Amino acid sequence: FFGAPVELFIYIHKSLHVYAASDAGLMMENLMLSAHAHGLGTCAQGAVNIWDDVIRKEFEISKDYRLLCGLAIGYPSNSPVNSFKADRIDKSQMIVKPRKQR
Repeated sequence: FFGAPVELFIYIHKSLHVYAASDAGLMMENLMLSAHAHGLGTCAQGAVNIWDDVIRKEFEISKDYRLLCGLAIGYPSNSPVNSFKADRIDKSQMIVKPRKQR
């Protein structure tokens, strides 16, 4: 978990509607923004699903819950890998201006 001292595992109950995953995503976004405001770094991790059985056994989590993802939380390091910035297209290439109505 990148050496982070905290790893959260985000689960939803299987009886909940598919939109519960969206609710969990919104909760994670707010948690990540709050952590950043307090000087912490976060990393959402979808790949933790490959360890679902291990996590369930370690924390005694019922099969009634579905693992969505993990979230590592810690203080950012000065490692060069943390300075990576992905290229992004300009917003003018994404935003479509509305057509004038006839």
